[in-house]
Amino acid sequence: MENPFILSPPFLQGDTSQYSVRTLRRQVGNTGNLLFIHALRRVLDYDTLIHGRQFDPAELRDRHDGIVVAAANWLSPRHSFAELAARIEATQLPCVVVGVGAQTSSEAEIPALQHGVLRLMKIASERSASISVRGEYSAEVLAHYGIDNVTSTGCPSPLWNLDASHRVAKPQRQVTRVALNLLAWPAGRALIHAASTASTDQPPKRASPETCLSA
Repeated sequence: MENPFILSPPFLQGDTSQYSVRTLRRQVGNTGNLLFIHALRRVLDYDTLIHGRQFDPAELRDRHDGIVVAAANWLSPRHSFAELAARIEATQLPCVVVGVGAQTSSEAEIPALQHGVLRLMKIASERSASISVRGEYSAEVLAHYGIDNVTSTGCPSPLWNLDASHRVAKPQRQVTRVALNLLAWPAGRALIHAASTASTDQPPKRASPETCLSA
């Protein structure tokens, strides 16, 4: 692809320090989305940066030679994407899905995906060499539905810095206080409970949603 259309929420422009929590939620949903969408943008070559989720298939086909989908935890029963799948299919363009993941309360279960999600994944499977997934469980979910051309790449956010010299230093001290930033879904509550009971008898303190964005 020389001039892909990036299918994602809007990119934040200018001085992002001036954006409020409500603006971030409305534009990209959460800080995790903000990071991986911008990280993906940094490694793509394109003539003109154009992005969005509402588009005319014929017009997009005339202006671009492919579609790159910045995906998240879309392999979930709560998502449909039927209209989006129909639009992408109508473009007849190559479609690369990056960073799609499965989200359930237990990895022992395969989520019952809606038809729209399955249609979108099958279109990407047919129009690209491989679908980028967030982990082995996500690959297992797609394999259950007959989609095997997948590559486990993890979240796209590490693409932000591809400098080989970049390292994470582990502090030489005992960690006694840990902050968790999670959504209050069953899986998130289980993680919070496990972390809190493993380190202390005190229950975790809850952060205000106005001061904390969930990744």
